[in-house]
Amino acid sequence: MSMNKNAPYAQYHAAAQSRATGSGDPLLGPDGLRADIPALLLRLGALRALDDRQVLPELVLILEQLPHARLEVQDRYHALRKLQRAVLQVAEAMTPRRLAPRPGAPTRPASLSLEQRLYAGMATNCGYLLHELDHGQGFFSEEHAHGRAWAIRIAFRFYSRELLCAVKTGRAWPVGAWLALHELFVYLVMRGSVRLHVESPTLDEGEFDPELAYKRLLLIGLVTDLFGCERMNVAVVGQLRAIAAGARLVASDGLVGEFGLILVDVGLDCPPQLRGGSLDDPFRGWVLRVPDEFHGLLLSLDPFRSHRVAGAREPEHPPVPPVSLVAAGPECAPRAARPGGRGSSA
Repeated sequence: MSMNKNAPYAQYHAAAQSRATGSGDPLLGPDGLRADIPALLLRLGALRALDDRQVLPELVLILEQLPHARLEVQDRYHALRKLQRAVLQVAEAMTPRRLAPRPGAPTRPASLSLEQRLYAGMATNCGYLLHELDHGQGFFSEEHAHGRAWAIRIAFRFYSRELLCAVKTGRAWPVGAWLALHELFVYLVMRGSVRLHVESPTLDEGEFDPELAYKRLLLIGLVTDLFGCERMNVAVVGQLRAIAAGARLVASDGLVGEFGLILVDVGLDCPPQLRGGSLDDPFRGWVLRVPDEFHGLLLSLDPFRSHRVAGAREPEHPPVPPVSLVAAGPECAPRAARPGGRGSSA
């Protein structure tokens, strides 16, 4: 399984040049590789002097250039901590706007919005930092362990923001976002940071579980593809987040011949897919087993049971769909197939 940390992100580095209009001083040094941390901090401080139209693209440009910079791992970590605060401040001021449907348009635009590029830049850099911590010297020290845990948590946080932005605004899934998320999770499993097939841990307040975060996004992506983002209101998303604690990722080897499985193919740039027919062969990924609560939610969204999931237990009294879910709007683009990975042109 390829774990090239740079491959999925090539499109951002090229696209940033044409979208950013901030300060003229490049992040990279004269040799094209080195970056000076004080210069980076000066650019972050200079954001306050830019008008609203310049702050976002300048921040995106900094994030998209940062993986190219040759930095000591601790310098990269501290720079990202400062960048995270700046990104959250900018994000707080943004109001996602839902795209108006165009008559006859089969899908929504697949191009990344600046907001999505902002989130993707933070997630990408956190993944880059994680690889450097794992392959550099001294990552077993307490200081590096803290940085590693921070990089994992923030990477998932911003992948979540990037994908949920597509749901809220009616855009197609960001090209390469699901593939990058799958690769991150597979990497954590390979490194032993996630242990599948064990009982979900009881988390203290504020504690982060990568597997739980991953399963939450998988369920949100699956239901969005099945029913369209118009039906993904706050209540449904909240239910899926709660249901994820009872879901399990299991190997597909012993499930050949079963029908209605939810397949998580980690080689595809898409959320889980519900397979109506039987599973003919094992594949590169997992089967997502869902608890009874998911079947109840599915039935509330689909009273005619068009989508049948393996292991569904029919409730004695089918739940009444919430009022906000009865009148479904037009389905959004995430239901359509998306080409390629993050290296593809949007």
